[in-house]
Amino acid sequence: MTVDYSDVLAARAEKAAAVAAVRQTHRETLQAVAVRLEDLLTDDAWGVYTTLLEQTRATAQAQLDALQEQILGDAVGEDLIKLKLHAAYCRGELEAFRVALALPAQVHAQAAAEGAA
Repeated sequence: MTVDYSDVLAARAEKAAAVAAVRQTHRETLQAVAVRLEDLLTDDAWGVYTTLLEQTRATAQAQLDALQEQILGDAVGEDLIKLKLHAAYCRGELEAFRVALALPAQVHAQAAAEGAA
């Protein structure tokens, strides 16, 4: 008795074709984003934006440093909890700024890698 796997093979072939189509669409989208990113990064407005973002990040870092000094100081009870929560918020804000500043370079590197492949 032979088992017919033609349905399974056909389903796998359809899935592989769908995955290939999605990957091609992703590659094309990434290349289009990279082209637009080149336009953005060469624009003067990008320099102004990153400068403002970096200044805002520096302010958040200074605020976090001040909070950490207060936490290590004589804060107790509810005040200590509030300071720790605010410090956690500041750490999240700093991470968001770091990601925002690093994102264009990451997208550009990924597009270059996809273009090379």
